[in-house]
Amino acid sequence: MEAIRTIYDNAPAEIQLRLPEALQQRRVEVIILALDEEQTIVAKPPATGKRYKTIAVDTRVVLSRDELHER
Repeated sequence: MEAIRTIYDNAPAEIQLRLPEALQQRRVEVIILALDEEQTIVAKPPATGKRYKTIAVDTRVVLSRDELHER
């Protein structure tokens, strides 16, 4: 995915875009955001505890493809 990002400190009333060839004649999205406030990226805190429980089993059962998708 190719992206174009330009930040204007004092944005003019009109902005013209020249698209590179890779984006011409394609469906594109143009997003205009105000950056008046400082944007900070907050890292997601690490998960506490395990998401999965590991257990010990005596026998391992492996189903065939047909058994696995049997309806």
